[in-house]
Amino acid sequence: MPISDYRHIPQVLDEVYALQPERVLELGVGFGKWGVLLREVLDAMYGRCRPDQWQRTIEGIEVWSSYQNPCWKAYDLVTCGDFVKHGPFDWDLVLMMDSLEHLTPEVGRPFLQKLVENNKHVIISVPNGYMPQDEAVYGNEYEKHRWTFTGLTEFAQFKDVKLLHQGLCTVVSIPGLHVAQ
Repeated sequence: MPISDYRHIPQVLDEVYALQPERVLELGVGFGKWGVLLREVLDAMYGRCRPDQWQRTIEGIEVWSSYQNPCWKAYDLVTCGDFVKHGPFDWDLVLMMDSLEHLTPEVGRPFLQKLVENNKHVIISVPNGYMPQDEAVYGNEYEKHRWTFTGLTEFAQFKDVKLLHQGLCTVVSIPGLHVAQ
C-alpha cells in the first residue's frame, strides 16, 4: 500500500534528527508522507519552509507513478521507476519504509547488502511477521508482499544494527559501510 504504519514515526524522526543527513533518498515513496516529515525535521524546523530556502536534498524513487500527489512536492525530485534498477547509491541516508517486503528474498538480500555497502546510513521498516498482501493493491502489482520478516533475523548480519521500533513493523537503523572522502 502507498502508506505505512504511523506508530514508528517519532522513533524514525528522532534518528533522522540525530543523523542530520545532508542528502536523503527514499526508496518507495508511495503517498509521500516521509518526504513531508523529513522536510520538516531537516529544513522547516530551522525556518527553511519554502523550496527556495531548503538546504537539504530529499529525493525519492517510486515505481507506481499513479501515487503522485501534492505530498511529492516536499521532495526535490521523485523519479518514477524500479529502485532496484537504480542502485547502487551514494547517500547520507537511505530510507526504505515498507518497501523491502515487496522484493523476493533472492533480489532483496543482495540489494540490502549493496545499500549498506554504498551509503552512509540506512533506515528500514518492514512488517513484523506474515502480513498477507498477495494481490495487487489499487491495481499495482508491485504491492504484493514477497518476503516475510520476523524481528531482526534478516538484519543480524549487519554490524551495529539499532532497533528503533518493534510492533506491527520492525524498524532498524543500520550504519553504512561507505564513508565519503
